[in-house]
Amino acid sequence: MTERKVEAMAVFGNDDGARIPFVSRGGGGNEAGGGKSPLADAMPPAAEWSRGVRDMALSGVSRRQRAAERENDGEGPQLGVGDVVGGYAITAISGRPGSFGRVWIAHKADDPAFKVAIKEMLRKDEDRREELRSTFRLVCDIKNDHIADPVRIAEKDGRLFTIMRFAEGVSLDRWVSARGGSVPLPLACEIGGQIADALDAAHRKNVMHLDIKPENVMVEDLPDGGVHVQVLDFGLARRINVESGDKALQGLGTTEYIAPEMWLGLKRPDGRADEYSLACVLYWLLSGATPFFKTFAAALRQLGREHPDATPDETKSLWRATEEEIGRKVVAILPVRPLACLDKGRNKALLRALDKDPDRRYRTCAAMVNAVRRGPSKAWRPFAAIAALMALGGGALFVWGRLEAERQQAIREVWERIGELGGRSRLDTLRAKAEGDADAAFELAQRLATGTNVKKDDGEAFRWFSRAGELGKAEAMFRAGDCLMRGIGTKRDEAAAANWFRRAAEMGNPDGAGAFAACLWDGRGVARDRPAAEEWARKGLDAAVPSARWVAGLALVEGIGPEHNPQRGATLVQSAAQTGDARAEFALSELLSRGDGLAQNENEAAKWSLRAAEQGLREAALDMGERYAAGRGVLPNAAESRRWLALAKKMGTEGD
Repeated sequence: MTERKVEAMAVFGNDDGARIPFVSRGGGGNEAGGGKSPLADAMPPAAEWSRGVRDMALSGVSRRQRAAERENDGEGPQLGVGDVVGGYAITAISGRPGSFGRVWIAHKADDPAFKVAIKEMLRKDEDRREELRSTFRLVCDIKNDHIADPVRIAEKDGRLFTIMRFAEGVSLDRWVSARGGSVPLPLACEIGGQIADALDAAHRKNVMHLDIKPENVMVEDLPDGGVHVQVLDFGLARRINVESGDKALQGLGTTEYIAPEMWLGLKRPDGRADEYSLACVLYWLLSGATPFFKTFAAALRQLGREHPDATPDETKSLWRATEEEIGRKVVAILPVRPLACLDKGRNKALLRALDKDPDRRYRTCAAMVNAVRRGPSKAWRPFAAIAALMALGGGALFVWGRLEAERQQAIREVWERIGELGGRSRLDTLRAKAEGDADAAFELAQRLATGTNVKKDDGEAFRWFSRAGELGKAEAMFRAGDCLMRGIGTKRDEAAAANWFRRAAEMGNPDGAGAFAACLWDGRGVARDRPAAEEWARKGLDAAVPSARWVAGLALVEGIGPEHNPQRGATLVQSAAQTGDARAEFALSELLSRGDGLAQNENEAAKWSLRAAEQGLREAALDMGERYAAGRGVLPNAAESRRWLALAKKMGTEGD
């Protein structure tokens, strides 16, 4: 093997020194036209380029991510088999790094069947650490069969880790490669539909993934011949409408899947950036290549010709500058080439999702995949008629024909578009009706709370939740109470929150019943009344409301109500804690610490208390301060004790 070939492998190598698969298979099919360089020598066949560009010098990540990985690599001992992180013992090291660092496979110390993936995140940037914790809590709230279950976030030796339930199967890029490099339309849409379901669920929780690519999707073949897909790695995830500057997100993601607005940094991204990335994945599934892979490939070959003697580090630096230039001057400007394997209608649907302007894309990822599956409805075509209508009367609306029932969703999209252009949007309609219509007020509040087609405004959202509650909508009563209890969009007021929860509960709302039961149990906003709390909790049990489950569980443990059954009560509290409810986690910690209904275990108690404290529960933060001071369930650590006690004090001040 030539010296240049060895150097080329170093250029294309992972951080851990492993060879990239397409390089190790040899350099046949070189398209460089005879140019001799580390890059040209390692050039894969054309069919390999879609995967190759992802796996090359930048290992599938952007300049910003590479800088973060170098920061990680510079300090701290490496973890190995047998080390324990967050209560999980490492059993293997994954062959592929995550968005910000390495990945380890681990098992729960007391349950070998519970398998997780541990990913190391940033170490030095404390501000980013807090953002990661906050985003991870949001991810924990996303309940979807197509998202790998988040378990917890943990620290070890000053390093930050996320722990996710291990997803069975193989990564989508390897799964497709084993099937010849592309898949037929029905299967591509089935896979895309499951990814879309996961992304839409995240967007409803105000989270954007920002790194959708085949490597972050796991595929499991099912016995019936179908597939089950799960989305992994929310390491780059951000809140939608994040308040940080747009430049902070510029170029964030994986080169071939980054949306144009992310390259330019001109618009604050939202869920439609994920839609663009998913459209790139669909394009790749159908054709074996991403939309601009030839451009990236040609640029890489050109680098090889112009810098034949570049070292691996120099090559990486040159490429990082080149990829951003391509992103701004090619991806963000030039149109995408239609696919020969799709008809005109389906190409139009896919290219709409790949539009440079996010405002022209679909409203949801599911709508995009469905449009590619069946082709766009004719209802979307008459833009000339829309322009004519606007010219005639500003907001004049006409019905121009009868369409089939299954096209009604597309019709609604057209009318909303016309309404927006003419100043009579859905939002205007909602605002006009909201003062006297509970459903309109509630929908308006939800849009304001999530930033759906309107600037996010927690204060206005609370106002309209309250108005909808006053008009008699039970769900709005619960949401208004939740805002007051957590201080979102309004000053925290536990008494007012408890009042809203009570009203929602009296109207039969299970979330309201569970929340009011919790208020009565802890004496938040109302006088403590645990027998009454037990009665209200039973009304929320059938709906599996976490707050109802932990209150009912503690009542069973303490013998409040018609039954005294500590074991069954502890089981209820455990089930509530496993949903990520902070108060339930702390309740489980107390049971484990006292040995009520469960075997006493201070180590496990500390683990659950820590999870609750990381979610901002003041009582848990105080408990962790005391635990670190006394060495109860954790190693004594005066600095950690002071930190948690200071955080608890801050939480108390913010709640006043």
